[in-house]
Amino acid sequence: MSAPIEQYINSQGQWSSLLILLREIALSTSMEENLKWGVPVYGFGKKNLVGIAAFKYHCALWFYQGALLEDAAGKLIKPQDDPAKAMRQWRFTSPDEVVEYADTIQDYMLQAIQNHLQGKEIKPEKQPEPEMPIVLKQLLDDHKNLAAAFLNLKPGRKKEFIQYIAQAKRIETQEARLKKIAQLLNEGDCTNSTMLANTIVSDL
Repeated sequence: MSAPIEQYINSQGQWSSLLILLREIALSTSMEENLKWGVPVYGFGKKNLVGIAAFKYHCALWFYQGALLEDAAGKLIKPQDDPAKAMRQWRFTSPDEVVEYADTIQDYMLQAIQNHLQGKEIKPEKQPEPEMPIVLKQLLDDHKNLAAAFLNLKPGRKKEFIQYIAQAKRIETQEARLKKIAQLLNEGDCTNSTMLANTIVSDL
């Protein structure tokens, strides 16, 4: 998977060098590297432990079970929309930060691996069935082709789309997310719906 990952990293402009450093640290551990949801993810088999990605104003290193880590450096942030309450992220704005904290970053990754091997995990809380937001219902009522595509989704995917809209408090955010959903449904590509629903990448 190295070629697609290198392609992703090389396409990130000013953040490429920072991502290369984070990737090198991840690859120094025993974790496997894969491209998931369009970004580099590290773990074992289907178990994701660590991910890295570039955003507009920063790069993020996230730990899927970060709440279990001993955050000695006090750098981990809890994302707003994390139904598992387990994810934590560390944000960087320069390669120098990664160099300065390289040993700590590696230590956090090794902690994540050890927790995984010991079977430690914070599981998502069971969420009540979400009510379809009015804006999403209106979109589907107005566009029969999108409604048909939505009905063909698996129940879990439908729930993710609904939650993705419902979690947005501002109407402008709802409309922006609605456009993303419409694009996915139009293109018949719903593979990124989990990423959208959890706002791990698109809305950090």
